[in-house]
Amino acid sequence: AYVEYFFSYIAEELDQNDKVTIEALINTHTTLLEMMGLGDPSDIKSEAKEALMADEADFLDETNVYGKSLRFAIERGLAPGMSFLNGLPLPEKEEAIHKVFSEEQQFLMNEIMTGKIRDDAPRSIYGKLLTGDNVFKRMHPLLQQDKSSPDAQEQVQQPFDSTALIIQTDKSSDSEAYFTMEVFLDYATTDGLQQLQNLLDSIPTFPTTVTEDDKTLQMTVGYRILPSSSSASTSALCPVLAKADLVGLDELLTAVKKVTASRETQLEELISGMDAETRAQIKLSVDLCASMDFPEKTMPRVVGNGRVYEFGSELLAKEDIELLTSMGWKRSAAVFGLMKDLLPENTSPGQIAEPVSAVAQFLAAEESKATNRQDVMKTVKSQN
Repeated sequence: AYVEYFFSYIAEELDQNDKVTIEALINTHTTLLEMMGLGDPSDIKSEAKEALMADEADFLDETNVYGKSLRFAIERGLAPGMSFLNGLPLPEKEEAIHKVFSEEQQFLMNEIMTGKIRDDAPRSIYGKLLTGDNVFKRMHPLLQQDKSSPDAQEQVQQPFDSTALIIQTDKSSDSEAYFTMEVFLDYATTDGLQQLQNLLDSIPTFPTTVTEDDKTLQMTVGYRILPSSSSASTSALCPVLAKADLVGLDELLTAVKKVTASRETQLEELISGMDAETRAQIKLSVDLCASMDFPEKTMPRVVGNGRVYEFGSELLAKEDIELLTSMGWKRSAAVFGLMKDLLPENTSPGQIAEPVSAVAQFLAAEESKATNRQDVMKTVKSQN
């Protein structure tokens, strides 16, 4: 119980502050032990501080091991109860575990039959299995997802054009890949509005590069915020978000704060300070919002070039976007490479991202199933 609570606390702190202070860790440790009836708060805190100030040689071996193990688990995003087979995260259900074992056995047999694994090479089969493309340093729910599951891929059907995309790009150089992140939120609720405001605040900090083979590569990412419920589609925010590129991040944040303060805020109040052309475009989007259909899947989620990540009640984080773009990078770059010579000059980034994403979504849906692999001592890998 101690370890699970400690992990959940650290995860929450990292989501909110991107760091955890020593003082905060000591306070949490003190609170936990007090709740478990294992000491007086002042004694617990003083002992913890003395331990931190002591020389490493003064620690007991088991204390060293525990501390290093805890730090390692935090850095790798590992939680209690996780298990791995040759780096593959094992699911909880027994039948799913049998599937992973069977697929891994077939994969290894294929490697032997094709001569990639021989008596004299490689020197380490385990090392070979955990080397190559799609290597990740931290565990993430996406890496436990079955890519062959219908819920893992989605070809998004929505009525808005590229002016709904909030574009993030490194303007100092040409992009080599394009993504659209379709973010579904129920911003008719308090939690949804909080998620929306956090997303708008965070977008400027989200990545516009990926690292492949020690090279930093540029990309353009467009974020389209879509309603995940009929009540959200009738909100005054929906048509404003449908023209997010014209409105701009600052005005979007102002609109969200107005609606957060009063759910009765009308569309005219949100757009009164905008120019006439933008107001006209927003008003034309009201009917588009009303035309949207909502299937059973209404969980807050992001669809990055077809790959689905359901973040539920959590906030969409930088590491989520990093992983989605890293996993889909090669496909997006390949699609853009085939299309770029066909694009007219002066095509906007959003107008490029739309077709690239559409083709990438189709290919992702058709892609043969693959598995995700994690080296608990090194990295996480997906086998494509």
